[in-house]
Amino acid sequence: MVKIVKGDLLKSDCQYIAHGVNCQGVMNSGIAKQIRNKYLIVYDRYKRYVDTYPKDNSHLLGVMLPVPVDTNRVVFNVFSQYKYGRDSSIRYVNYAALITGLENVATFVSDHAWYSTYHSFDNAIIGLPWIGCGLANGEKSVVLEILELIERNFSNIPKIEFHIYEFDG
Repeated sequence: MVKIVKGDLLKSDCQYIAHGVNCQGVMNSGIAKQIRNKYLIVYDRYKRYVDTYPKDNSHLLGVMLPVPVDTNRVVFNVFSQYKYGRDSSIRYVNYAALITGLENVATFVSDHAWYSTYHSFDNAIIGLPWIGCGLANGEKSVVLEILELIERNFSNIPKIEFHIYEFDG
């Protein structure tokens, strides 16, 4: 079951962190900006990846880009938005892309967990914000359903668990 945690995701002990990104090569707001500030390599790899494709980067939707930031942490850029903006009447998050991207993250983590000594084989925790629910204007109930579906589909050993971090400050 998806767990909601009060606290700062970037100060957590999660070995795996996933967050949503757009296909435009911009990480200037929300948790993406915080990740960019803390782990510049995550932004550098993301920007380089986006820049290798033509201007219409819609084919990136659903891709996940893993970036190891130290020996015990991997940050996943999940391409879940084509564009970005601040218009509250537009839903920027693409739910189909979010599902595909997070399934790819879960597959990577499940495979990686077999070789990791950082956590037990009972579960592999992926920390994330309310992905797609901030400036991307997604609905928490829809995102929660997506996460629960993926957890059910990855219930073998190691079992995938999502922990949503809500900033408490």
